Amino acid sequence: SFVTGWKLWGQHNGVEILDTIVDTNASAWNPMSGVSGIGVCQGAQDWTIRGNLFIDNGVTLQPFASGYYIGRRLNNILIDRNVFHRSYYGWDTGPPRGVYIQGYTDANAEESVQNAAVTNNFMYTTAPGWAGGVLIAAGNGTGPQIGTITIAGNTICGPFTYVDIWGTKNNGAITIAPNTALAYKQQDYVIKNNIITNAVPVNKNVEVTFAPTGLVAHGNVYDPDARFRWNETRHWVTISFAQWKAATGQDGDSKLGEPLLVDIPSGDLHLDPNDTVARGFGVDITDITPWDFDGDLRDADNPTAGADVEGAAPDSEPPTVTAWYSAVEHSHGVGEALLPVAPSGSSEPRSGGIRKLIVNFSEAMDPVSFTPGSVQIAGRDADNLPVALGGVVIEASLSGGDTVGEITFTPALPDYAKYTVRISGATDVAGNPVSGGNQVTITALCGDVSGDLRVNATDLSVARGARTRLINPGSAAEVRADVSADGRVNASDLSRIRARRPNDARSIIDPTL
Repeated sequence: SFVTGWKLWGQHNGVEILDTIVDTNASAWNPMSGVSGIGVCQGAQDWTIRGNLFIDNGVTLQPFASGYYIGRRLNNILIDRNVFHRSYYGWDTGPPRGVYIQGYTDANAEESVQNAAVTNNFMYTTAPGWAGGVLIAAGNGTGPQIGTITIAGNTICGPFTYVDIWGTKNNGAITIAPNTALAYKQQDYVIKNNIITNAVPVNKNVEVTFAPTGLVAHGNVYDPDARFRWNETRHWVTISFAQWKAATGQDGDSKLGEPLLVDIPSGDLHLDPNDTVARGFGVDITDITPWDFDGDLRDADNPTAGADVEGAAPDSEPPTVTAWYSAVEHSHGVGEALLPVAPSGSSEPRSGGIRKLIVNFSEAMDPVSFTPGSVQIAGRDADNLPVALGGVVIEASLSGGDTVGEITFTPALPDYAKYTVRISGATDVAGNPVSGGNQVTITALCGDVSGDLRVNATDLSVARGARTRLINPGSAAEVRADVSADGRVNASDLSRIRARRPNDARSIIDPTL
């Protein structure tokens, strides 16, 4: 009766099914009541199903199993960049759907589908009788249903003509038709930037048999020959696009149209270069999926509906370093305080040498490229001799959306010396190497509160004027005066300044790399 390619029972996390062909060989079988290429079962979480070809089958999300109570939701399932092809018409029952998300009357709320995303897929048929691109029957019978089901950036090419298992004729490209016996239906859906095309009048673009409270639909291109269905269990009651928009309050920025696709019979659902219907139309969905069917980046400023976009213009602009800082942890709850390092060079006045540098990049960097090997350093001491740095361990990491670099030195770079630091070989995510602002010179000179590269009476005077019980880490003057980094400007700092007079680093030449 049922045929499944994969079906992993139980709490399987982090499964990836990639670049696989699953062919039902449909003509070899008698009629069947259900066909799945992949069955994602109860308790499964954090799956990625990407780059596969499903022939006469699809993906089923089945959160329940009689006698197998697990007590956790099926969650975070991504179905992305696959091809679903319906090639055979010879069954009286059970033609496959692209994606089927189930619910179950007797299931506990903890055994339902929470979050699932269907993105960037090609779905098409070269034989009549397909049940539809996506069928959602999500919900449960015992408690409020949480989570969101997202359908974004797909190209779905009909026709869809089949009587669904619940006994109502569901033949829409996207069908939200939970079992009417479900006490708690899935309420939150996102339907954005999909193309639905090649339909016939009996088909429906989107059909919803109830009125979910959390439906969001934008930027879709719908087939002008197909209808819609809303809050109606009788399959023959359909409405127009204008009525759909009025009833749902959604799809105000969607439209009817027939995009030009390259070759539907062969399954090439890329947009034809001459298409003017879907190309450049839609809404920004880069927060849902940054790429398309081919992995091309979606352009947030010039979105395109469907699974295929031309992608954003190639990034050829190299990243730059916009700012350098020297960072030290101050005690008494002050925390990490940053001192800017000027392009022409600055000093680190706090005791202990140079321990950490913070780097701000103009754009996100590739974490793989930002390594200790991409940090070059050279130093000269007060006698203009090279500083031995062979024992210094360098660590490099990114934060802040990969736009902030952190470089640490263990042990700290010795005091009373000048250092040149360069970032070389680090790239942005497009592979452009960092260029501009990526080299800085900084002098380790404890007690140089005034920043004039010498320690003298001026520094004592400045420190006395900045005396405070607790420094403000946002005040560069107070941070510089807290030479001991104990969070206060007091006698401890004055003592350190006196001990380092008359150190003078003005004659140290810049180290060369």
